[in-house]
Amino acid sequence: MKFLLFGWLALLCLCSFAQKYNCDFQYKKTISDGVIVSFEVIEKNNTIPVESLENIFKQKPDVLSAQFVISGTIKYFKLKIKEHLSADQVREILRQNGFDFNDSSIIKSQIATEHYPVFKDTGNPQADHDRYEKDKQEWIKNYPEEVEIMTGRKISDAVIELPADFPKYEKTGNETEDAILYEKAKKEWHSKQQEIK
Repeated sequence: MKFLLFGWLALLCLCSFAQKYNCDFQYKKTISDGVIVSFEVIEKNNTIPVESLENIFKQKPDVLSAQFVISGTIKYFKLKIKEHLSADQVREILRQNGFDFNDSSIIKSQIATEHYPVFKDTGNPQADHDRYEKDKQEWIKNYPEEVEIMTGRKISDAVIELPADFPKYEKTGNETEDAILYEKAKKEWHSKQQEIK
């Protein structure tokens, strides 16, 4: 029994370590002609001064501009890059020269599937959120087999049909007030349903 339990535990660990992850910059802003990113740089086995990285970055065709900044004891870079240049590719440039970025400079997320929508920060939080939610719903509709793989259940099992008279969430611009009104409307609806029974 102990061996069986240990075997399952080992298999679970192996599967979790085999997951693919996507790295992205913690500090990232999309602009009209690219993306501005910043990250703290740390020295590993460097043979050149950290300031020299600025020129190395500027020589890369996907890096539009590079600025090395020292703020107190923190050394960081601010890069303007083409949108397709990934955090992993920037990290590779750093590692080739004996540097890395501080892990707090990146976000590590599990890669769902190649079709899963990507959240893009354009500086308009509400529009960005709405676009991302719409893209996720489209993904669920267009790729039910991927939803099943990610969630472990069929999409038909996850869909709940709400009655036509169930209250709708209305956006007025005040999220707190909207949420309170929606919760109140749901409670009233449930009370009516109890009275009918």
